[in-house]
Amino acid sequence: MFSGIIEAQGQCVSIQELPQALQLKISRPSSFKDLKRGDSIAVDGVCLTVEDLQKPFFQVTIGFETLQVTRWTPSFLERKLLNLERSMIWGDRNHGHWVTGHVDGVAQVTSVISQGPSRLLTLRLSSVFYPYLWPKGSVALNGVSLTVNKVGEVAEQKGFLYLDICLIPETLRKTNLSQLEEGDMVNFELDQWARAFVHWRRLQEEGYLFKEMGS
Repeated sequence: MFSGIIEAQGQCVSIQELPQALQLKISRPSSFKDLKRGDSIAVDGVCLTVEDLQKPFFQVTIGFETLQVTRWTPSFLERKLLNLERSMIWGDRNHGHWVTGHVDGVAQVTSVISQGPSRLLTLRLSSVFYPYLWPKGSVALNGVSLTVNKVGEVAEQKGFLYLDICLIPETLRKTNLSQLEEGDMVNFELDQWARAFVHWRRLQEEGYLFKEMGS
């Protein structure tokens, strides 16, 4: 489990293509002294397992399902700066929101507008995710915990919705969201509470709940 508060960035220094998988070596931040084999680590919002550990890097493998969801390719990842967060320690403060590292898909950046020291980011994604997003709700982009400013349907593009997010100076300073330009793709993860509630409501509407109780 993660909080969506990025601790550091690491560069992808080596990529090995495996059958339906990619094996990455990522530069290890000096602050990650307690990182060990078997640990979970969020890499641009994706929960991965540390398989090998050397002083200058750590190694992870990305499976087929994750590659499908993120659309990551060797050319995209090569030398890319990646947002990194170690898993939370139980009892620590959570300054973001509950982030699992189970990415739901990718969203496309449609505009980046400067607003003083901040930036307004507008994204386009499939309208199937509309029930999970609302103003002042939470969403994770490339592993960063963020607040939804606005959400709505794209009038001229049926089947899509837009999402407005404000990136404050601290977020721009500490994450790779500062590098986003129009047309770029970002990983997104929906709020877990929203996902659970929508799933529960669908089960209820389809009559799967309380069958054993005769309801």
